[in-house]
Amino acid sequence: MDFSKILITSVLCWSAMSITGCGGSSSKSAQPAQPITSAAVASEKANIALYGDIAQDKTKEVGDSKPALLLDDDDVNYAGFGMAFAEPEVAEPSVARAQSDTSAIQNDVDEKVATITDALVADGASVNQLVNRSVAGMQSAVAIVVLDVQYISGGRSSADLRNLLLAELGSDAEVTALPVGSDSGREFRVSLAFWKVEQNLLTWLGVFASDFAEQVKAAYGDVNNGAAVTSVRAASTFIKNSQTFAQAEDANNAADILWVIDNSGSMSEEQENLGNGIDQFFDSLNAAALDFRLAVTTTDGSSCEELLTLPDDASANFISPTTPNGKDQWGDDSDGIARPGTSGSPTETGFYCADKVDLTGFDREAAPNIVVFVSDEPENETVFERFPSGADASYSVRDFNTYKQAFVDSGATYFSISGPSTVVRSTFSDPSPASTPNSSCSGDGGTASGGAHFSEIAAITGGSSASICAPSTAWSVMYEQIIQTATGLASSFKLDFPPQPGSIIVKVNGVAVSRDTAHINGFDVLYGSDDASIVFYGEAIPAAGDEIVITYDHL
Repeated sequence: MDFSKILITSVLCWSAMSITGCGGSSSKSAQPAQPITSAAVASEKANIALYGDIAQDKTKEVGDSKPALLLDDDDVNYAGFGMAFAEPEVAEPSVARAQSDTSAIQNDVDEKVATITDALVADGASVNQLVNRSVAGMQSAVAIVVLDVQYISGGRSSADLRNLLLAELGSDAEVTALPVGSDSGREFRVSLAFWKVEQNLLTWLGVFASDFAEQVKAAYGDVNNGAAVTSVRAASTFIKNSQTFAQAEDANNAADILWVIDNSGSMSEEQENLGNGIDQFFDSLNAAALDFRLAVTTTDGSSCEELLTLPDDASANFISPTTPNGKDQWGDDSDGIARPGTSGSPTETGFYCADKVDLTGFDREAAPNIVVFVSDEPENETVFERFPSGADASYSVRDFNTYKQAFVDSGATYFSISGPSTVVRSTFSDPSPASTPNSSCSGDGGTASGGAHFSEIAAITGGSSASICAPSTAWSVMYEQIIQTATGLASSFKLDFPPQPGSIIVKVNGVAVSRDTAHINGFDVLYGSDDASIVFYGEAIPAAGDEIVITYDHL
């Protein structure tokens, strides 16, 4: 598999031991009339500063020795908090930007996420992970985790869950005195962002009803993904930057997306979920005018070296924007390529198949590559040292470290929709993982085990991992992560620095373009693992030769 190409100064305002509003507003709008260049709310006590169109009267400081900054917005059923887990040893602004990845804090992040998951399960909820990835942030790389939380019985409010998790993460706030909200429900999302400044781990955690996901994304998406949150004490003065681009004559925003789908006997529910919700998947691809190619192979080593052919055209092995009945041939129809059936080998070898599949005619030299693993079982070759079905007798079984190096060298970005395990067997000299807590799951997406090797490849290549057991209604979140990564990688408008999102001004031929987080008509800023990009949607997509000027503030 050849993937060798690729993948005015503003000042924080605060007063000690109190919250100070700096340009915050009680109203919400998709695009602020003026760029927001200073913190809307800054709490030195909690060491958290928020940027964007955030009303000061919706925030509150709580706690003393382990304080937090709360944000409650009953209009969109949202409750959140930010806090620092330890005081920094030093807070020199000149070294505020930390390492370029989150590997140094991954153990801390895993521990916090496990604490949160255990608390929610103990409270009667089922929990599935929808997002787990690292993106570029203003101060350092940000680890983002999104959980789907569902209660079988009993109502909760977003603030109920926020208060529970605030206590679980160690705040000394008097939980019984905190806001509890007015609306109760059973289906929620918990969004977590973690980043590190100096020796200080910080987090922003948001809880909202699943039905309000789009409204919360518009109002608080930048806060939830850590793009509009900083440490107060280690934040530098902002610097204004301007970049000018010209839309290329041959701009095509291309991306090639290969899906490696488990076709063993237990995959019927999971393939059904892949086929469902396809309208939103294709609508989102087309809104960004993404020149996409979608192809599928399986995890069956005896037949996976060839891409699946389309049900309506046996001479074609991928779907593009010009493919007739593309939605049907992907998964709307029962014989779409996203539903490869369940008669494949029970020895699921996704790594072997991703490496061996012939991409002739599909893989374009100038297009970034994305690979998506979908499986409800462990990666059999690297976990259990099993021989791939159909491999030549002279083949030597390969371990995880061997594949890891090859996949990193390919330059592709990998995604994982698999089981929840986190135990990686790096080499065959390491013991084969036994059943461990939280290594399996069960839900609308069926049952699954393993998955650690798939999600680890995703993490180290800038992709994301999600639980295959998540309910079908939540698979749109997984799709969105893949699409946003594809559009970000394909964008010609890369920013030199991760921006403060509320400060961004985009003009095309001198005319301002509004931001549109719904990705229908306007621009948005998408944060990748190494950088941020501006992406245009709908009628806002620049024509060939247009001049694009982007100004923004950064640390």
